[in-house]
Amino acid sequence: MSTPAPRRPFKLLDAMALIAATAAGLGAARGMRGWLWDSTDVSFVAGTFAAIVLEAVRWIGLGLPLLVAWTVALALLPLLSPRSRPRLNDALGRPGMTACGSATFVLAIGAINLTALFLALLVNDLARVMNSDEIRETFVFFITYNLLIAPGSAVTVAWSMQALSGRWRPEPDWLDRAGRFVGLVWMVLTVLHPWLLSVIGGAWVF
Repeated sequence: MSTPAPRRPFKLLDAMALIAATAAGLGAARGMRGWLWDSTDVSFVAGTFAAIVLEAVRWIGLGLPLLVAWTVALALLPLLSPRSRPRLNDALGRPGMTACGSATFVLAIGAINLTALFLALLVNDLARVMNSDEIRETFVFFITYNLLIAPGSAVTVAWSMQALSGRWRPEPDWLDRAGRFVGLVWMVLTVLHPWLLSVIGGAWVF
């Protein structure tokens, strides 16, 4: 029987990595705030329940860059410490690591696909064929799918396979607990994404 890797204490390297991830997420959120508010310019009377809900949904959208940054950081942190790096068999049983790893994988695929779409628009000069609304809708669809649907779906599938195969072995350390929390947030966003989009689009009648 192999000896499991020791539990990972919270180290200075962990703090630095999380601070860097938070800074990157806040920077991205600051850059997209104006676009997000302009894109969700739905006319509701200020102070009404509808206006409050719309504002809450906007801030949820603004928090997505932070969630992405923390997910990637938590997925990479176990690889940065050779002494506490889990073996493959142990890693497959840690739901926190599985959640962040699977979400990071699909986020990376989404980033590649979004880059390919952008390059296709430039190389094939599709901007002359498609109007600005069509281009915007295409990018919104890609971003919505890759941020609100794919990560949570990947976490759900990964956790289901873990549970069904009997490999669900959570660790009582901060890293696995943080990973489990992040995984739950992705799953909640996947469930709520139709409602979030309907509120942003003004289709939900209060």
